[in-house]
Amino acid sequence: MGPAQPESQRPSPLGHGLTVEASLGYGWIRVDPDQGDSDSESGRAGPNLGIGGWIAPTTALTVRLAAVQYSDSSGSFTIGFFGGALQQWLSQAVWLGVGAGVGSATINLDGISGSFSESGLGLEARFGVVPFISGQFSVNLSVEANTAFLDAGRISGLGLLIGMQYL
Repeated sequence: MGPAQPESQRPSPLGHGLTVEASLGYGWIRVDPDQGDSDSESGRAGPNLGIGGWIAPTTALTVRLAAVQYSDSSGSFTIGFFGGALQQWLSQAVWLGVGAGVGSATINLDGISGSFSESGLGLEARFGVVPFISGQFSVNLSVEANTAFLDAGRISGLGLLIGMQYL
């Protein structure tokens, strides 16, 4: 066994094969209809999931599923995102992400079978900081914004998340 390598000479855990991520946290939903008043509610963000691979040493391409949900005694309202995303690591402690795909809004009312759902263009933007990396695993704190552009207006979700990523 040789001497320990200084931190600057150790190989980066980024940029090799498969990457998988999952996060959960607190969120807000904002509804901006084409007609009528806007409204906001707070709720749960996630679980947000991603799986993909590294296309460059600091760039990953993933398929992501993200959501923010508001629930009360009458039912639930969920904004979701499903699509492709790029994650660019600026250093081993900071990353940015953007994505495009399908955005959706779903309403489930208690006491009524079925749900109402509409989908359209979905966009996402993310920013994360990584306080801890051990081997191929990282823990991150992130902010994620998702927007669905629907026939009746725009619905946005914002999440403050804690997550893990296999690098």
